[in-house]
Amino acid sequence: MEQSGAYLRFGDGDVCIADGEGDLLQEKNSQMTLEMIEAFSASGPGILKTLPLNSSRFGMEYGMRPGVHLGADERCDFFLVRCFPYFLGNKIYNTCALHHQAVVDTEYCIDFLRLLRAKTILFVGCCDVPDNVKMLLFGTAFHVKTPASDSYKDIDRICFESSSFLEESSSFGVVVVAMGCAGRIFINRMLRFSFNVFYFDFGSLLDALCQRETRAWISETSVMDKSTYILKRLSE
Repeated sequence: MEQSGAYLRFGDGDVCIADGEGDLLQEKNSQMTLEMIEAFSASGPGILKTLPLNSSRFGMEYGMRPGVHLGADERCDFFLVRCFPYFLGNKIYNTCALHHQAVVDTEYCIDFLRLLRAKTILFVGCCDVPDNVKMLLFGTAFHVKTPASDSYKDIDRICFESSSFLEESSSFGVVVVAMGCAGRIFINRMLRFSFNVFYFDFGSLLDALCQRETRAWISETSVMDKSTYILKRLSE
């Protein structure tokens, strides 16, 4: 089904920014804090918001363990208490859904990535993603390049280039976003334009596919080895 909307992956960094702090890849910024709160509050048809709530108390999937998508109960309590007002009337979806499938059901992950590639018309993500990886994951989608860090400082330009491209597109498509915490703010801004697209927040699986150990779950699993296999299968 082709429905406009967005999949937003909220996590630790987003909560820190909403609380007026900075993040590992984002400097503290009061305007960014206000926009992150707005992003947390996004709602409506097709809006899928997530939190990292996998734990012994709240439930887990096969293969999850400490360091691999399984959090402490106390940490999940924190997320619920801090973020509950933003999720009233909204389902809470899984932040690591695609990442975990890459670990425990690689073939399913590959099938999803093929479907995603077939629908993707725009990739909004880091400027240093290798061209061969972009082609295998997103095909010939137009690339709006974002900085490797502090993407929020460049968000006006990123939104302008993205909206300019989408204004020329008449058919439904997917916009893949991979720009860290600022990506949630970008998506919320773009939702105001009511383009006939679905915004998909890709996440750190892209780092693994680029052979970069940026997260604990990447270094604690065999996903770096599997990433080579995933890209090979996508090339077939």
